[in-house]
Amino acid sequence: RASAMLLKILLLCWVSSTESAQAFRIHMDTDPLAKSVDWIENWRPTFEAFLSSEVSRSMGEDVRFKLFKADGSIPIQEIVSDEIFDFYFTAPQFVACLQAQFSVQPLLTIRKYLPGGGESNVYAGIIVASASNKNVESIMDIKDSVVGIEGVSAWGSSLLQQDALRLNGLSLFRDAKQVITGIYFRSLQSSGKVHFDQSEILESVRKREIDFGFVRAEIIAGLESINATSGSYFKRIGAWNATMPGTSTPYPFPVGSKLFPEWALLAYPHVSYEAKLAVVRALLQLNRTSPEAVRARYAAWQLADVYQGVVNVLDDMQAFAAPAGGELPGHQCAWYAPGYSDYDTVACPPGSYKVLEAEAVQNCRLANLSCPGRVCWCRPCRESSEFE
Repeated sequence: RASAMLLKILLLCWVSSTESAQAFRIHMDTDPLAKSVDWIENWRPTFEAFLSSEVSRSMGEDVRFKLFKADGSIPIQEIVSDEIFDFYFTAPQFVACLQAQFSVQPLLTIRKYLPGGGESNVYAGIIVASASNKNVESIMDIKDSVVGIEGVSAWGSSLLQQDALRLNGLSLFRDAKQVITGIYFRSLQSSGKVHFDQSEILESVRKREIDFGFVRAEIIAGLESINATSGSYFKRIGAWNATMPGTSTPYPFPVGSKLFPEWALLAYPHVSYEAKLAVVRALLQLNRTSPEAVRARYAAWQLADVYQGVVNVLDDMQAFAAPAGGELPGHQCAWYAPGYSDYDTVACPPGSYKVLEAEAVQNCRLANLSCPGRVCWCRPCRESSEFE
């Protein structure tokens, strides 16, 4: 709670410093494709200087915007009830979750640069293996393999691939021999988060430290464009060619899941219609040549996509299920329940049950499987028939 108190003090100090100006606070999740640790500085020109100037002009009064990192130190229920933040820039799974539970409104979906040219408001996940690994050729080879993911609740580097496994009658946490992950869940991000980002996952695949890696479909091409890897190191498992939603335009990279909307800027329920309209009008002015967009490496903004498809996947992946001992009826996000942790996000398929996290960790030791400074679980889901 110390980090939460510090953040609240910073927020109060900033609001006080704005004097007579109307103050709006934006928080943003960590950019998964950021090239540096100070990634948030690349977004300040968009979310602070540009919005402050344009929204002030539009509303005819002095308006100030301030950007903060979303570190999970303040529970989302408190953010909503106490109106601590006004806007939130976040990934699709959290867009859908917050919209379903708290009536948070998606305003705009970002359009990202595509490696090699072009832009897109959608993305997909893919499963990769080392090109030299002859033991894995199909998605069915997930059984008894070692898999690397960014985090259980990561969208393009975990949940989309888990859904692809589900559609093939497989389960990551029942069928893989070992799952190696970072701590992704937001409640733990402020307390010694263990990273396993997508570039690290790819490097582990290349070195054959793991059999499979779950990553965004375009990331190999992106890293290849800056000479950080080579596409020849990898093979895409169970991949196919897709088209942009509603068009016949090919998506330029093989995918291992359906395409879903990109990150969105959300407005919390207390934000006025006038403020939301001014923000939308301002950001729609930006394009790929705007200095603000160039700095943060995006192409443009568009009116918010529909995130119902994301909700459907979350339903299938039990993201709306209640944690142990709790009741969360309807579309309420189990991720945001008090005391929820990364391991609580592990969903077991029908006919199996989840063992305690300590047992899943111990299973790795008993199997003599190494865990190189990350979080490792072995067989967290067991068939009900195995129960003794």
